[in-house]
This record gives sequence, C-alpha cells and structure tokens, in this order.
Amino acid sequence: MPDSSVQYPAIPQKLWIYYKRLLTKNPRHKILEAIKKQGYDKTWRGINDVFWHAIQATGMTSNKLYEEIGFEEKDLDDNNFQALLGRLRSINLLHEVGFQELRPLRPKRSQKEVDLLGRFGKKLFAIEVIRSSEKKYSYPDHEKPSANSITYIVGRYLEKRPQLDSSIKNHTCDAGLLVVIMDSQPFKAWVPTEELIQVTKDAFLKMGNPAKTYLAIFTGMANEEGKNEFAIYPLLN
Repeated sequence: MPDSSVQYPAIPQKLWIYYKRLLTKNPRHKILEAIKKQGYDKTWRGINDVFWHAIQATGMTSNKLYEEIGFEEKDLDDNNFQALLGRLRSINLLHEVGFQELRPLRPKRSQKEVDLLGRFGKKLFAIEVIRSSEKKYSYPDHEKPSANSITYIVGRYLEKRPQLDSSIKNHTCDAGLLVVIMDSQPFKAWVPTEELIQVTKDAFLKMGNPAKTYLAIFTGMANEEGKNEFAIYPLLN
C-alpha cells in the first residue's frame, strides 16, 4: 500500500483504519468494489478530492472535519460511508453556490440535530442532508409512490422536520434547508437541470410550502457548462 498520508493528504487517518477493517470484515463494500473496478489510486484520489474541497469550505483540518461529522466507525455498511460522502459533497456544493461559515454539527445522543450549519448572506441556516440510494429506483412522474421522487422527498421532509425546527431554535437560525442528494437512477441520469428546477418547486409545494424553509436538490452530475446540476427553492436572496 502506498504512503497514504503523502499521496492522499486530505483523507483523515481514521478513515484508513476503517478501510483496513473493511478488507477483512466486509470485502464486498462499495469502496473495495470501486477499487477492483477502477483502481486503487483513482478511487482514493476521488475521496481525497471530496475531503480537500470540504476542508477549504470549512477551514477545518481533515481530522477535525471527520470528528465533527461523527462518522459511525463501527458501521461497515455501504450506506454509512455514502452518508459521510453525502455530507461532504453537500458542504462542497453549498460553498460553491455562496454559503459561508459551513460547519458540521457533531451528533448528540441527547437530542437530534441537523447535519450542518451555514450562512448565506445575513441568514444562518440549519441544514439537513438526506440521500436517495443509488440502489433505489426513483423518477419524478412515477405512478408508484415508492418510486416517485417527489413522494420520497416529501416523506423524508416530514420525518426530518422536527429536528430542523428544533435546530433552528437551538442555534438561533433564520431558516432551515433540506438538501436532497438524488443518487438514484434513472433520476440521476435522466433529469436535466430545467426539469430539476421544476421538481424542486413541485416537491416544496407538496411539502406544504413551509415558512423559513428551503429545499435544495442535486445529483452530482455536471450540466452542459461542466457545473454541478442543482436547484434551490425558494431562491436564496
């Protein structure tokens, strides 16, 4: 194994310990499958880049960022690691669109908190991140509720609303933001930016048009300009 601290300096040391546990305890983990498919270096360079950008956005060291996110090191399931990447990707996207002072909130056993705090202009936001798994079939106009993206987003919002509301109060925030990472197919590949904007608006209205609340959806795909496809409703201004 190459010297990880030199080749991938943004990756926290504890993540290498986690990786070594996967080698023996979950050899079918997505990280290991990715390494088999695309190679060791390409896989870890991608993860290193995600951490590097999040470090720039938060001003934290990689180890501090890792600790504050509260990654569940005993959980060797794919979804646990994908949730970590999802929070980092959200930090990076929000920073890209103008959020400042982004920082994760370390999970507490005593009360549920949102994932992040961040400031846009003069407003402080409580930010909750959810991710639709790539294993889940999802499309905006699907007649089957379990496969309908908007139904999924509304359901997750109702589930997360109590901790959004409590975090807004506890941290004296001006508003809440639900960030939805749509990694599901065919949504991820087939929904262009124009339709993504409409889906975000439709989902927000079905959420009940909640006051002091914003909805952001992104897929991780690039648009024709090479920028991240994303939509936020209502507009942040």
